Amino acid sequence: MSLLLFKILVICTSLLAWAVLSIAGICLLQYSRYNKKVILLTSIAWVLCLVSFYNSWYEGLFLFKKIALIPSVNSWAFTLLTPLFYLYFRFRITNRLPDGRQWRRHLLLPGVLIGIYIGMRLFNPVPDKLIYSWSEFRLNSSAWWPYFRIGCYLSLVVQLLVYLPRILNGVNADNTPQMQLIRKNLFYLLCFYLISIISMFTSCYVCNILYNISTIFIGGYLLNQSVFYRTVKSKIGFYLLPHFFTKTRQKNEIPIPLTPEKEEEEEVIRLLKSPKYLHNPNLTLKILASGLGMNATSLSLYFSQQLGMRFPEYVTALRLDEAEILLLNSDIKVIDVSELVGFQTSSSFYLAFNARHHMPPLQWRKKMKANS
Repeated sequence: MSLLLFKILVICTSLLAWAVLSIAGICLLQYSRYNKKVILLTSIAWVLCLVSFYNSWYEGLFLFKKIALIPSVNSWAFTLLTPLFYLYFRFRITNRLPDGRQWRRHLLLPGVLIGIYIGMRLFNPVPDKLIYSWSEFRLNSSAWWPYFRIGCYLSLVVQLLVYLPRILNGVNADNTPQMQLIRKNLFYLLCFYLISIISMFTSCYVCNILYNISTIFIGGYLLNQSVFYRTVKSKIGFYLLPHFFTKTRQKNEIPIPLTPEKEEEEEVIRLLKSPKYLHNPNLTLKILASGLGMNATSLSLYFSQQLGMRFPEYVTALRLDEAEILLLNSDIKVIDVSELVGFQTSSSFYLAFNARHHMPPLQWRKKMKANS
């Protein structure tokens, strides 16, 4: 009875992971054509979604047997996820998106492996096999799948030995709040890898449940990066936060912190206008407050009371000012301009630009150059 319960729990958590990753993939896919960073996140989401689909629907519901050990699909998927995660963290550290040559170089190995796998499935009479105990794993001349899986894990070890030191050197070079956040995310990712490898090398139900839960958290993080989630969150927070904030003050009677002094005000604007902060697409009030050594509540009140607008609105206005300069004084593409000045996606840039000028950026550029 307990064994059946564990089986059902594994399947349910796997189905939930697949559902969360599917939602995240769809939300990210909506804007992936506008931003290469989103393309990276979308690729990660859909690779994990493929693995979860395989684990939950095929292994879980269709076969409904024991936990399979090192399946070929899972083994190959991690050789693809590793360079995708590396490119994503590299972008967050350097703020430089990978070009076509880098994409091809880093994705060559998983591309070769999937080509071998497809070729073997199509042209080799020996089929791929799911194993449920290590006694079934035997190296012989007729079976190709053990060698393929060994090759995948050797490739994964090489990838981790190459990529991990590079990322660690990048995040340890600076101690800014942004780098601290990246280090925390990297730690969580390494925990996910460790749980994943343990779950694939053992048929323990608890390990596989932990793997599914960690995959759900990865899916939640990817969903959190989507424009759809940020839009919904900002709109809900905009309407609900004042009510909760007011009630909290009346109940607890906590005094509102004082706004910054004149020198601190100048430092706020100077730091916010610096490329390190303004061009960071993941900039938040908390990150800026940490860089200034100030209280986030005080900083929020400063923007709303002294500058007459909320922090996101002020940051958007500064980015639009820089975008206008680039549009007038260069021939940089509009999509690249939006990324250079720090917008999450080109769609958010288009919406903000239209709200200010009542016309698209390209039309505004042509009009201003024609008038000059």
